[in-house]
Amino acid sequence: MATKVFLTGGTGFVGGSVLSRLLKTGKYTISALVRSQEKGEQLRKLGVTPILGTLEDADIITQQAYEADLVVEVASSDHMGEAKAIVAGLEKRFKETGRKGKYLQTSGTGILTTSGDGNTEEQHVYSDDNSDELNAIPTTHPHRDIDSFIIDNAGTTYDLVIMAPPLIYGTGSGPEGISNRHSIQIPTLIRGALRSGQVHRMGKGLNRWSNVHIDDLVELYALIVEKFVAGNLKHVNRDGYYFAVTGEHQWGHVAQLVADTLVKLGAIKSNEVVETPDDDDAVAAAFGVIRAKYDIGTNSRCVSPKSLSLGWKPKHGADDVYADIKKECELLAKAAKS
Repeated sequence: MATKVFLTGGTGFVGGSVLSRLLKTGKYTISALVRSQEKGEQLRKLGVTPILGTLEDADIITQQAYEADLVVEVASSDHMGEAKAIVAGLEKRFKETGRKGKYLQTSGTGILTTSGDGNTEEQHVYSDDNSDELNAIPTTHPHRDIDSFIIDNAGTTYDLVIMAPPLIYGTGSGPEGISNRHSIQIPTLIRGALRSGQVHRMGKGLNRWSNVHIDDLVELYALIVEKFVAGNLKHVNRDGYYFAVTGEHQWGHVAQLVADTLVKLGAIKSNEVVETPDDDDAVAAAFGVIRAKYDIGTNSRCVSPKSLSLGWKPKHGADDVYADIKKECELLAKAAKS
C-alpha cells in the first residue's frame, strides 16, 4: 500500500513545490488541506484528495492527522492551533491503533535571528547537528514556541522532523495556476523599491542570512520524507532539526544589486540605497510591511552537515542567489507595469 500523506500549505510557495515533488515520485497517496472548492478540484485532477478547510478547522486537521501515515506541515511555522490539532490526531492514532505517526513540521532559520536593525554582522554560525544549542534557543524567538511544543510531545506517540530552511530564492514549482511562485524576503525588498522608486535596506545592511534555492530545498524534503517513511532516518524528535544551506548573502550587497538592476531595467531612476532605521513606521513606508525588519534586518547564519550526511546533493552554488535576484527584479518589474 502507498504511504498516506496529509499535507498542509499545498498552494503556497514551499508547500506547492513540495507537493509537486512528492507527486512526481508516485510513491504516496496524498490528501491536502485547501481553502477553496475551485483549487480543490484542480488538485483532484493532479491525483490529490482535497480536504476543504483552513488552519482554524482543528477537527478536520486532527482527523486527517489520525488517518495519515505521515503529516507534512508546510502551511505555517507559527500557528499553534494547527500544531495542537496535528498532535491531537497523532496521539489519538497511537492510543487507538498502537501505531506511531510521523510528523514533518516546517519551521525556519528565523529561530536563529539576532538584531533587526541591519547594523550588526553576526559572527556565530549555527549547525543543524548541534541539537543541544538549537533546543536551548528561547521560545521568544520566531517559530520556537511551536517547535518546542511539538518536540516536547514527540517520541512516544509520534516521531518528528523539523525542516528549517533559511532564506529561499528561485521560482516555485507548485501546481500551475493555483500556487504561489514567489518567496517572501527578496521580493519584499524589490516590491518596496518599485512602489517607492527607491531601494531601501535596514541600517547599514551588514547583516547576513544563509540561503537555499527552492529546487534544492524540495529535493531535501523528498529525501527526508523517503527516509522517514522507511524508518531510515536516524535523527528525529529532539535531534530532528534539519537545515538546508547552499550559500549566504549580506543584505547590503543584495540591496545594491537590486538597485543597480532596477535602474538598468528603467524601473527606478537612482541606484542609491537608502538606510532605513529600526522604526515601525519607517519600515512600513520603505518595504510595505513591518515584518520586513525581521526578514531583511536580522542575521541568520547556519550550515547543514546533518542534511548533507543524508546524501543531499544541492545543485546550486553560493553565487546563484545573485543571478536569481536579477531574474526576480525583471519578473516583478514587468508585473508592476501590467
